[in-house]
Amino acid sequence: MCQLDRVLVNASFTNSYPHSLVHYLAAGISDHSPMQVSYEPAFPTGPKPFKYFEMWEAHPTFWDTVEEAWSTGVNGSPIFRLVKKINATKLALKQWNKHCFGLVHHALQLSREELTTAQSLLHDNPLDSNLIITEQSARVNYQKCIM
Repeated sequence: MCQLDRVLVNASFTNSYPHSLVHYLAAGISDHSPMQVSYEPAFPTGPKPFKYFEMWEAHPTFWDTVEEAWSTGVNGSPIFRLVKKINATKLALKQWNKHCFGLVHHALQLSREELTTAQSLLHDNPLDSNLIITEQSARVNYQKCIM
């Protein structure tokens, strides 16, 4: 096993960011390793943004959750009521998603961690046949989780 993935920078970048680092991340189900270039200190991030998943619409309780959250009584100007209803619906969907799909996300995270660990061990000892089998098994398990 050889490392073919590389990051290219020029002298100007090296001079501007002398403490930059490249982190090779686990390949996951790809033949290539993603690379992360760190060149500035990490800044704290805010709350996670709301994400809407189309698969939710197929769940039998999705529309009931939306209707219940949207029917919340709010007083104020039309734009104020709209913003409050959107926020109430967003909060309800976040809680609903955690309740309905939380275990799926947890299983996906665990399988990803298993694959990452297996690939890290295999990277350190690429000729170990047991590690090759373990990595292949972890890859198959992860692929099942994301499908």
